[in-house]
Amino acid sequence: MLLGDELGIDVGSVEKWREPVVFHVSVGDGKTKRMTRRAIAEIDAALHGTGMGVGEGPSGSNVVIEFRPLRDLSKTKALHGCPNVPTYDAFACTWHENDQTTRRGVIAVRSDMPDEEIYSALVEEMVQTLGPRNDSTVFRDSLFYQDHLGFAPDWPKQFATRDKKLLRFLYLHLEPGDDAATVKAKFDRYWHDITVPD
Repeated sequence: MLLGDELGIDVGSVEKWREPVVFHVSVGDGKTKRMTRRAIAEIDAALHGTGMGVGEGPSGSNVVIEFRPLRDLSKTKALHGCPNVPTYDAFACTWHENDQTTRRGVIAVRSDMPDEEIYSALVEEMVQTLGPRNDSTVFRDSLFYQDHLGFAPDWPKQFATRDKKLLRFLYLHLEPGDDAATVKAKFDRYWHDITVPD
């Protein structure tokens, strides 16, 4: 989940931020802004003690979030110059420096779904923007689970303890550009000792 993108394309190295991530809802209403604040609090709590944090900020923040009806999601892609990503219920685009340090991101979430699905998709895309991008066909309890055909389980997916531990591992022990062998060695050394705050 740390060495590929959501489409399963192996990028070969870790992508992550070196500075706090500030999310800004540029297209959305009061309800979606409240959902975003709730997601920020949940993700920030998972990152507590890692030296990394997330927050909410004004226009010009390093990650823009737009909530649009399905028919308009492609507008976000075009407006921000997102690479060729499929337009499903939600997507995220990130841009990186040569060393794989993430420098900015854009998230689009379909607004014409039930609230629990909007929130679940929002949290997944926000976490994926932080670095763990690839979906998993193994861990059914994961926010990133999709079966081998690309289908997610019944909504809503949850930000599971396993996902929080993965995020903590990324920000406590990995560096942008770490390759698969380095990730494996660090995983073997650190994974079992990582705890998730309550």
